[in-house]
Amino acid sequence: MNLIESVAVRLRVNGTNYGLRLDPRTTLLNLLREKLDLPGTKKGCDHGQCGACTVIIDGRRINSCLALAVIYDGSDQGSVISATRCATA
Repeated sequence: MNLIESVAVRLRVNGTNYGLRLDPRTTLLNLLREKLDLPGTKKGCDHGQCGACTVIIDGRRINSCLALAVIYDGSDQGSVISATRCATA
């Protein structure tokens, strides 16, 4: 029996709007890699020290392994772009 209820989350990722239901404990890293199938953001140390999970949100660098996805729910300007993609663009 799952006692944690899912939460509706709306995000704008790389110019595309997504609406989904998530476990409120889902990290931004897991959302990008597992739910949205965007493997450009890498999983490294899971402690925010190595920088492999870095994404850019509204011009700010964020360690996506430490950020809960629900924090960015409904953000109209909440564009998330993988740092890896920025480096190669």
